Amino acid sequence: MREKTGELSAVNRDANRQHMTLESDLRNLINDGDRAEATHFEHKIHQDREKKFDEENKARHDKEVGLVTGLIARKQKDHDEIKQALLKIEADFKGKADYQNSLAESA
Repeated sequence: MREKTGELSAVNRDANRQHMTLESDLRNLINDGDRAEATHFEHKIHQDREKKFDEENKARHDKEVGLVTGLIARKQKDHDEIKQALLKIEADFKGKADYQNSLAESA
């Protein structure tokens, strides 16, 4: 009977050891899974932020290009109008010979 009790105790200890080992392995797997899930979630959040930033940056760039293109066109138009006005003033000035003669006499 003592031998049988000893054998059963040894079997029980082995079973308990295996049970604790399995619980430990299961805990480690759960922890590893949680860490991997958190890492994947953070990576997904990071990718979403990068995508949103890229979209905002492209929209900002497109808006800037549109504004600068409009500004250049407007400034070119203003420049052409000023040039035409200057040519008209010059033609009007050359057309008034009596005014030029009076300026030459006073100088």
